[in-house]
Amino acid sequence: MTRRNLLLGAGGLLLPTAQLSITGVWETNSGPLRLEQVGASVTGTYPTGKLMGKLAGSVLTFSWTENTGADGTGTFTFNTRTDRFTGEWKQANGNKSAWNGTRAASTAGKTFLVVLEAHWENSLSEPEYSFGAMLRSFFARVPSVEVRQRFFHDEADLRRFLTEAAYLAAPTVVYLSSHGTPEGISVGGKTVAPGVIGECLKPAKNLQLLHLGSCRLMAGSGPASIRKTSGLGFPISGYMNVADWAGSAAIDFLYLDLVLCRGIAPNKAVAQTRKMLSIATDKTAADAPVDPCDLRIY
Repeated sequence: MTRRNLLLGAGGLLLPTAQLSITGVWETNSGPLRLEQVGASVTGTYPTGKLMGKLAGSVLTFSWTENTGADGTGTFTFNTRTDRFTGEWKQANGNKSAWNGTRAASTAGKTFLVVLEAHWENSLSEPEYSFGAMLRSFFARVPSVEVRQRFFHDEADLRRFLTEAAYLAAPTVVYLSSHGTPEGISVGGKTVAPGVIGECLKPAKNLQLLHLGSCRLMAGSGPASIRKTSGLGFPISGYMNVADWAGSAAIDFLYLDLVLCRGIAPNKAVAQTRKMLSIATDKTAADAPVDPCDLRIY
């Protein structure tokens, strides 16, 4: 092993470069960045593009491609603690700029519950109400759960928040709360196709579960479209039938508590929820005042 293949570590010790790990989420002057390292090969995603490169010692040399088609090269030089890098990106025309970052603050032992919700009110005659506000209050008692609730007003909002969820530095559960049909999510009088959701979640290696808290989104090809478009294997849960407000609230509070607080895998949590609540199945008693929601998992 030559000296070029060694890295100066803590206490002046020379460490093999294989021990340098840069996988994780980084906060940079150009926005969040997620790096994935396998040996010396590194891939990265950021909200407007992606990069691919090789790590030699403490220096990552890479090429980048923007979603617009623009491309170029760049370098990052990491410090020995791998909690900071300095570098730059370059374009073929010679333009260049600094690209510096720090590793995102550790959230060990935490799980994010990201609640993305469309406004339910249609006019000033209706009082304001929110499902996400109830979830935020419910999980405030759990130290291991960090809730992030945001309202989206149109497809652009939904795209932005879904993309940002991919750069949270902890395991993440995304809950979409809105009106829906088998064709997609309803917002602002328009329908957002399931493929849009999958496209935004492509970099979401942190995603543990996507829960579709909307009517009948599981009844069509939506879950398959999300999975195919994202290219990832995260579980997707939701409702086959119309989701009654009170009925789905009872289901979701129990289901998410099983997943987030009791550490039960989503597929087993769905089975347990269906066992404990008849409204979560496809059949209830004939005289039941609320129709079954039929909770499913893909």
